[in-house]
Amino acid sequence: MAAKKKPGNARSGRQQPLSRRQAAQGSADMSFSLKDMDASFEERARRHKQALEEHHQSRAQEFELHLHNRVIASRRSIAGRRATRIKRLAELIQRRAEIESLILAHVERLNDSCKRVAGDLQVLVNSAGSHLESP
Repeated sequence: MAAKKKPGNARSGRQQPLSRRQAAQGSADMSFSLKDMDASFEERARRHKQALEEHHQSRAQEFELHLHNRVIASRRSIAGRRATRIKRLAELIQRRAEIESLILAHVERLNDSCKRVAGDLQVLVNSAGSHLESP
């Protein structure tokens, strides 16, 4: 069985060539449409460029804001660590003063003990010397 052909133009998939009149009329329309297309293209390019600039400006502002927030957070963190270190240093200074006062108290007690022992020793030496002198 033979395949049936569609009725109509044999070149249905392609454009038909233009007549001279259509070509002449089309060239005038084409020059007008080229100008329109050129203006349309320029307008589209201008809008695209403007949109890109706005997007870039928006992203730059977002980045600056993010950077500003990071700087503030870093400064707060540094200030917090500094305050902690100062507090710890104050505690260490206080502890050092307590230890120094304990050491001073121990040294005074040792000095008093040494004086007492030296006095007792002097008494013993004197009493031993008096026992040796008297026969």
